[in-house]
This record gives sequence, structure tokens and C-alpha cells, in this order.
Amino acid sequence: MKKLLCLFAVIALAAPVYAADPNVVITCIDLRTAQPPQPGYCEVRYEVKTQDGVDPGLVRGFAMDITVSGNTTITGISGYSADGTPTSTPSKYGVFISSINFGSDPNNVDAWGDPVVASSEPGALGGLGTNGITVEVASLYNKTTEPGKAPLKTGTLFKLQLAPNLDASTNVTITAEPLRGGLVMEDVKKANLISTGCTVTFDCFPQGGVGGIAAYNDWVAFGKPNCWCWTRQCHGDANNTAEGSKLVGWYYVGVNDLAILGAAWSVKEPPKGSGILSIPNGICADFNHAPEGSKLVGWYRVGVNDLAILGTNWSVKEPPKGSGVPANCPL
Repeated sequence: MKKLLCLFAVIALAAPVYAADPNVVITCIDLRTAQPPQPGYCEVRYEVKTQDGVDPGLVRGFAMDITVSGNTTITGISGYSADGTPTSTPSKYGVFISSINFGSDPNNVDAWGDPVVASSEPGALGGLGTNGITVEVASLYNKTTEPGKAPLKTGTLFKLQLAPNLDASTNVTITAEPLRGGLVMEDVKKANLISTGCTVTFDCFPQGGVGGIAAYNDWVAFGKPNCWCWTRQCHGDANNTAEGSKLVGWYYVGVNDLAILGAAWSVKEPPKGSGILSIPNGICADFNHAPEGSKLVGWYRVGVNDLAILGTNWSVKEPPKGSGVPANCPL
């Protein structure tokens, strides 16, 4: 098996360029608007394109460089096939040529590794924690005796986690890595990698959350307050700080949060009032991210609906003293 993989790598490098090379589209999807929203993540997908009615077959292996712009770094990779799934039906791109470990027995895999090529390898980019990674993924099945295990013509390769380091957004660029053969089809033809990459926006408050685009627009209008992105804010935590003690237990919704809510209570927006932004941290007590009131009497951000949320989670202690307030905001 190890010899076969090495042979594949050698053939990929030596493959000639054909006049009608297949086209493989590599897309990058910002998962900020996914359900559930995943800000700071993007998904890398592939699609083999039919050309002039001719099926070019399947990709056998992908070798690609992925970079991000600005001060952003790539901090994690997940969602790839692993733990033996390259032998599943259909086959997955779960063979990682650069890091697969056969141990002492070349017929048995000790560890499948992961898609990222070590930065110490020739031509490889800096790796996780930098602005660029080199990845290798491949399929492994017998085309003649295992046709039912053929990979799909379109699917997901993996998911990347990005760290913005103050960047509002970053551009993700995906190119073929020529030293390792780029994209190689099952018939050993080189494939053209077609990709426009994607832009990943680091808004911590999702457009696709519970309040939809209306809540997102409100978040933008109020200056994108960071507190709306705290993990317990939508459950009544207005200061992102625990109260209590080790002896009696810790809780995230208590008198300090009530004080912030009280200061912001029914403060009407202009022209009926001074507006929630006139109250220090007042917007943080808008737990449901929606206005209350009416056009006639005036609109305000903190009212009975927010008080109800605070009341539901009042003094709920964290484990092991209690069940804890869910840390799943923004919803």
C-alpha cells in the first residue's frame, strides 16, 4: 500500500499536460451564514466539471496551497475524512500522503494523519498558525474491482478555522501546488484547478441567527457591540462576568446584570428619547436583540422581554453546583 502511494506521487509529478485537461472547480464557502452560524470558518468543496458532454472521470488526488490575506492566520482544519473512511462507500478523500503512518507493517495504517503538509517539507507553506498551508488529500480504492466505492463528483474536502487578528475580513486564495502534482485525475491527467476563492467576514454576530437579517442590521446600526457576541449574553449575561464564589457556586446572571438592565430600562430611541447608546453598556442588556414599544409611544431596546430572559436564568449556578447557563450565544 505504501509503495502504491509513493508510485501515485511519482506519476502525478511526471504526468504530461494534455490539450483538453479536465476542469475541477474548488469553491470556498464562508460559514458565517450557515445554520448554525460558524463565524471565522470556511468550507472547501470540489466539483468535477463535464466538458462538451464528456465525463472526465474522478480526481485521484488534490495538492493545493491555501493562503489568507491581511493579518489573518489559518488556525485549524477539520471536517475531513479520517480514521479509515477512505475505504468506505462511497470512498472519501481521506488519504493524506504527507502524513499517513504505516508504522512497521506497510500493509496496515497506524494513523491516517491529516491534510496539512508539514512546513519542513520541500515547497510547503508555513502551516497552521500562519497565513498559508499546503494540503494533500487523495482517494484509495480499486477502480476495477471496487467501482461502488468511487468518490462523488462533488463534495466537501475539509473546513478551515481562521483567526482575524483585528481584520474585518480576509480573502482566501486556493491554487494548485505544482511540486506535488496539483490536481491529478484517475487516468493520471493533470486537472485545471478553477477557483475564485472567497471572502470570509469576521462579524461575530450572524446574519442567519434567530433574529435574522433584522437583528443583524440592528447590531450594525448600534456599532457592532461586542457584547452581543458573548456566549451567554442572549441568556441574560450583560457583563460577561461570573458572580458568586467557589463555596456557594458561580453564576453568570445576577445583580450586576440586573443593574445594567435597570439603567437601560425603557430608554427610548430618538426622537422620543436619548437612545440606548447614551447608557454605558446599556445595549448589552438587550438580550433578545429586538425593539419593544411602538411608533406612537416610542421604541426602546430594553424592556419586559429582556427582563423575562434575565429572570429565567437568574442565579443559575454553573456545574458542579447547577446546570449552568447555556454558552451558545449568539443564537
